[in-house]
Amino acid sequence: MHETNQQKLLKIRRTINQYLQHHLGLLALICVIVTVISSTVLSYGAIHKITLNNEIPSHHYLEPNNPLKYTANWDGSDYIHIANNGYDTGFYTGFFPVYPMLIKIVNYLIPSAILCGLLISWASLIGAIYFYAKLVKEFCKGLKQKTQNSDYLKAVVYFLLFPSGVYLVSVYTESLFALLSFAAIYYLTKKKYLLSAILISIACATHVTGVFVLLLMLLMLLEQKVKLTKIIQVGVIGSLGLLGYMAYLWKSYNNPLQFLAAQKQHHWLETSLWNNLSLMSLLDAVLIILLITSAIYWWKRRKSFSVYSLLFLLIPLMGGQFGGFPRYTIIAFPMTIMMYEYLQNKESLRLATGLLLSAVWAYSVIFFAVGYVVT
Repeated sequence: MHETNQQKLLKIRRTINQYLQHHLGLLALICVIVTVISSTVLSYGAIHKITLNNEIPSHHYLEPNNPLKYTANWDGSDYIHIANNGYDTGFYTGFFPVYPMLIKIVNYLIPSAILCGLLISWASLIGAIYFYAKLVKEFCKGLKQKTQNSDYLKAVVYFLLFPSGVYLVSVYTESLFALLSFAAIYYLTKKKYLLSAILISIACATHVTGVFVLLLMLLMLLEQKVKLTKIIQVGVIGSLGLLGYMAYLWKSYNNPLQFLAAQKQHHWLETSLWNNLSLMSLLDAVLIILLITSAIYWWKRRKSFSVYSLLFLLIPLMGGQFGGFPRYTIIAFPMTIMMYEYLQNKESLRLATGLLLSAVWAYSVIFFAVGYVVT
């Protein structure tokens, strides 16, 4: 009887696995639900049990009675301010417009701007995971012919539990930007150039590092030896989002590069990185090593991925500091795919890495919930 029950359970497990194998979107939904619940539980526990709260960002809590108000810490409140008031001062122009525009639109239906931002982020994260898994299948060795659901899940961990992955489930633009970028790259590999260009155009109006993804796509087209006219078309259409935002800034502030000028008010572009090296955290150092390793790792297979990985090093080099560096590198997918590809057949080491990522992610969620910036 015991053996029969085991067989039934095995059959049910196989049925579920086969169903999920053909419904990648459902797998992405499950991942997001588990992540959101986990981060909420951790945050709730931290807010009510940890007394070492940071009072500095308390003015960021725009909805004091909202139990999820902590998700709008720091930049989250700035996106909500733009959604409510537009770019009323040059300070806010460093935050690109697509995400706050969506918050404003959804806000007509849902009164809480924080909840609007969260719903956009969570829905976008489902799509980002879906297209990330597609990119894993496209570019990861050993997965093209036959990919099991468990392989997708193991690969997604390196993106979803990135040390600064808390921003993917907060009122931040990261999830939306990841969705647009991953989808644009995926459709580029399927030769749907117009759709890909439109998606990256929107991404370039969503996040300042959208230009990195656009450059990656152009390099990929060069690697594929696509006609020069097609590459130019993708480049022109793909840059329309950024150019449109620059046109708005030119009209409103007489400076199409006002979003760069605003960075100085955010303490970027003010000094040389060498003056701030002492502020480099252990996480910053690890990410720099991983990005350089990624560039070396991909060089023989895809030079475009190598260049793309190195582009993220420009963020601290040009910005003069490391603030936000881990958050920006969430989109450095060649690095995370490299980590999974290298560890996929090393069971013990992969498990240890997964546990380490989970621990750092949990720490970051708690740290962010009590009011600190996860750099």
